[in-house]
Amino acid sequence: MARVLYDGLVEYEDETPATTSQMAKDVVEFLNWAAEPEMDDRKRMGIKVLAATAVLFSISIWVKRYKWAWLKSRKIVYDPPKETKVTRPYRY
Repeated sequence: MARVLYDGLVEYEDETPATTSQMAKDVVEFLNWAAEPEMDDRKRMGIKVLAATAVLFSISIWVKRYKWAWLKSRKIVYDPPKETKVTRPYRY
């Protein structure tokens, strides 16, 4: 099969040099976009999910730090039982 892409075959509006490798890259990008047209929507949804996760994570840290501080900062004191005097030992 003969070559399909040649240098200077296309003129780009932004004056990008129309080399064979540049045109091949453009064809590959187009085919990738045509294969997955919903990719842009997925990326947008991913950014929204990451933002919501960051907000919820921040709220959970705030709740843990300030709302549960009284529970984590309490002091547990051991109060041993009082000693009683035994007048005579137990006999069995």
